[in-house]
Order: sequence, then C-alpha cells, then structure tokens
Amino acid sequence: MGRTDADHHLTFGRGLHYCLGANLGKLETQIAVAVTRPPLPRPPAHPGQQFTFHPNISFRGPQVLKVQTHP
Repeated sequence: MGRTDADHHLTFGRGLHYCLGANLGKLETQIAVAVTRPPLPRPPAHPGQQFTFHPNISFRGPQVLKVQTHP
C-alpha cells in the first residue's frame, strides 16, 4: 500500500490474458470480507439523484453515487 507505483498493477489482466482463476479469487475475497467484518449499514441514496453510467460495457456502474450520511 505504500508503494509509489501502486496504481500500475496488473490485477487479473484483461482480454486474452485474463486470469482463469479471477472469479475464484474474487469469490474468496468476498467471503473473507463478509466473515471478518460486521455488516455495514446501507445508506439511502441522495434524493433527486440522476444516474449517469460509464460508457464502457465491461464496467456497468454509475459514474457518481451520492448517499445521505445524516437524516
């Protein structure tokens, strides 16, 4: 985490060179995190928020996600 080049990682690769064990690794991480930490509260979405999505079909997610932290 303290590396100066930490943002230049290979993770699971992509395309033809995508790691065959990537899904297993992601599942193991998801299980480990779920078992070792208490559940976090799900904050409500900010009222009136308009969602815009990334144009990349490989990464389907909102560009911005605003949540309310105080009622």
